Amino acid sequence: MTSTTTPSSLSLVPSLETAWRDVDSSFERFCLTAGIGAIERMLQEDAERLAGTPHSRGSDRAGRRL
Repeated sequence: MTSTTTPSSLSLVPSLETAWRDVDSSFERFCLTAGIGAIERMLQEDAERLAGTPHSRGSDRAGRRL
């Protein structure tokens, strides 16, 4: 997100403006953390599909873990 939209009513009170920025920043951190978690899970699922579960053996695997 490149711009912050602050309602005009908040610009009159500096403490509310600061609180609004903190909420906006926290929401961005939440979205980033959730996105990283989702990508990590997708990569784990791909690895299990290709190489099986960690420490598994078998010839039907398409790949192997390094």
